[in-house]
Amino acid sequence: MAKYIGSSPSITNSGASGVFSLNQIVEQINESVWPSADAVSADYLVIGGGGGGGSDNAGGGGAGGLVWDKDKSLNKNTLINIQVGSGGTGAPSSAGSSSGARGSSGDNSFLQYDTADSADFITVGFGGGGGASGQSGGMPAGPGGSGGGGQGENGGTSEAAILTQNGAIATQPTSIYGGFGNDGGYGYRLGGTNQGGGGGGGGAGNSGGWGEAASAGRAGGGFNCDITGTSIPYAGGGGGANENNKTTWFYGGTNTAGQGGRSSNSEKHAEANFGDGGGGASYASSFYAGGNGGSGIVIIRTLATASATTGSPTVDSDGLGYNVYSYTGSGSITF
Repeated sequence: MAKYIGSSPSITNSGASGVFSLNQIVEQINESVWPSADAVSADYLVIGGGGGGGSDNAGGGGAGGLVWDKDKSLNKNTLINIQVGSGGTGAPSSAGSSSGARGSSGDNSFLQYDTADSADFITVGFGGGGGASGQSGGMPAGPGGSGGGGQGENGGTSEAAILTQNGAIATQPTSIYGGFGNDGGYGYRLGGTNQGGGGGGGGAGNSGGWGEAASAGRAGGGFNCDITGTSIPYAGGGGGANENNKTTWFYGGTNTAGQGGRSSNSEKHAEANFGDGGGGASYASSFYAGGNGGSGIVIIRTLATASATTGSPTVDSDGLGYNVYSYTGSGSITF
């Protein structure tokens, strides 16, 4: 007979049958609930849209919040709505000269049961915060799934924060596998001048670096996830930019994130569907707009086969017999 330290668990759904992974068995013992015949087991990756970068000695945009959960139960015969968050827009060139506007935040991504309760979320990946622009008295860097970087002129920082979705307050989910979001880096101001480095945008892997007198802050690194069968880095912060190095750029937290210090080059914009932040823009004889953040993504991996989908997800195999449903745009799925 099994022995327990402390009180023995009271298991519900004890009549459940099927093949369960070791991780799922451990999780369900801890939660005292076994999956029922009315649910499927699935892994999912949910990443919000990345934030846009700022303008003029600017901070990089923060990465979208990243949620990576395994062996979770999803209800059968229930429509699951999927939203893939758009990336935030980089601050306009006028932000450096007058407005002080920061890059806009990315939009949230989520899985949500289609029920009468609008707060019935399965999980949410928050949009990344926008990077601050280098204008004295301008807006501070934006909070989000990962925070945007602070501006190089006025200093300042941002941080991962609670956001509101559809009137319901939600926090970035965490799990033993990972719910990730990190702070943006501080900007740096050199004495009474406007020279200094914008902070790097926070990433899923770590916080953004602080700006320095001759260098912008490094971007927060991304998180490697193998849900598709191949390990891919997601949700890196955008690089910061600074005044001194007008022709030098500062790499993003992943290869697909926006580079800081770029002017009109496309490299300042993050690529789509990785949840990366956009790069902050520097000043080079004129003001330049910040880089756009990249859109998010939602991926579901399961042994089950969906009975219906909308939104045209890509359906692949991970090589181990699992179906992988990848959503680069909003839609739905039913099992």
